[in-house]
Amino acid sequence: MKLRRDVVLILRMAGICNYDDLLYLDDPIFQTIISSSSSDVGGNADTSITLVDHNKIRSDLMYLDSNVVEIIDHHQDEGFHTHIEQSSEKREIAFENQKATAGSNCTLITERLMKNQTS
Repeated sequence: MKLRRDVVLILRMAGICNYDDLLYLDDPIFQTIISSSSSDVGGNADTSITLVDHNKIRSDLMYLDSNVVEIIDHHQDEGFHTHIEQSSEKREIAFENQKATAGSNCTLITERLMKNQTS
């Protein structure tokens, strides 16, 4: 994370100053959470997932499809997680006419943070 200065700055804007508190897919605690979710068909109702810089959950986690509540991405829409409406603010995919409309997902996150700060 130290090498992703853009991400660190955005996290600070959001009030997250210690990125060591974040969970990553390879963290043991994340694996524990996912393991407990896998015991429920369709995932654990208390687990909400926001996909960032992706618009399709990993294949090995596809059983958590119904837990995906938001997508923020700049890649071509793969058409998954259709329970999140296309026109909804919860499904922001910056890709039109066969090209990304944002150079980085950090741009989308920054725009959202700035919008929320002025609202």
